[in-house]
Amino acid sequence: MENKEREELDKLNEKHTPNPIETDYEANKENPGPAKEAVTEKNDEKAGRLQYWLLFVIMVVLLIFWLIYKSVFKSF
Repeated sequence: MENKEREELDKLNEKHTPNPIETDYEANKENPGPAKEAVTEKNDEKAGRLQYWLLFVIMVVLLIFWLIYKSVFKSF
């Protein structure tokens, strides 16, 4: 039973394994692999850190707005 499951997993992995880095695009035009730059390029952009702080600031501003709104319209 385990061996059969393993074979099925191996077949699925073969289908979903990404293509190797492309070296000859013209020969593999119909199913090209990724370019070398797409695989080896370092991610030195720190957008994740910016998003974290931006969301934090937005949440604080919305909280302050909500507290002011709640206190102003509570008297009506």
